[in-house]
Amino acid sequence: MASQPSNVEPPVQQESRPQLIQVTTPVSAGSSGGGLFDSQGRLLGIISFGANGQSLNFAHPSEWIAELRQGGMAPVPTAHTEPQYSVTLRPQQLFCRLQTRAMWALFSSGTEMLEESETSGELSLSTFHQQLPVGHLSDEVGSLPMVLSDLDRNAGYVRFSLTSGAFSPSLSKETVFFFWVDDEGAFRMTFVEPTNFHGQLRLRTVSGSCDPVRSKVSPNVTRSAPPVVLSDLARGEEQLRRGNPANALPHFLRACNDGKYEGCLKAAQLVNAVRKL
Repeated sequence: MASQPSNVEPPVQQESRPQLIQVTTPVSAGSSGGGLFDSQGRLLGIISFGANGQSLNFAHPSEWIAELRQGGMAPVPTAHTEPQYSVTLRPQQLFCRLQTRAMWALFSSGTEMLEESETSGELSLSTFHQQLPVGHLSDEVGSLPMVLSDLDRNAGYVRFSLTSGAFSPSLSKETVFFFWVDDEGAFRMTFVEPTNFHGQLRLRTVSGSCDPVRSKVSPNVTRSAPPVVLSDLARGEEQLRRGNPANALPHFLRACNDGKYEGCLKAAQLVNAVRKL
């Protein structure tokens, strides 16, 4: 049985239903499956897994457990429509709203997020469907010429790097831009910039959501066969086969948040494997 939590943070929510409770209370090894109680002895959830020995632990809320016992909610059937866009069939233009800024550190125990805050701004891209798009940051004069540097249809992302002629007073030349596309063909972006903090390497990330400026794909782009849409569980397994457990963990956590017990189990196994190293 887990000890009384000293600090219970708001549960991670998806469609207004909590899927995970994050606690900073130390949890002993082997406590997975035990109860998480408040000071009045009320059951809050079931301990599931922890992360990197930092007293950062997670539990499934009691409401989620009760739903599992009832068989869960029957999925509502929806008509399948082919996404308009993918990482290989990109819109000609893209307009992104910058929303979240974070600072990360690379420690011996792994990557840790040190700060997170809201931000604002815009990043627009032209000729996004080609290999050499051009970006424009709001409130900055000049352009940011980019080059396609990586594309993964299974993971659903495309990456661009700045070319040698790019200049920005707020970005370093080592900044890289990631664009993810979901099953509905909607894009999200994150750009990653290495920075120096008193001689220590830090990574600054800025994320946001994107919309195509034009509603149709350029007629010059030849439509290829639609990519195979994989579930988060399948994407996590694919990353494990490629020897990338760090890339697999986010997929398993998303599957866990969607109510997939196997995703929770795989995430816990990866975290436990890291603890043993």
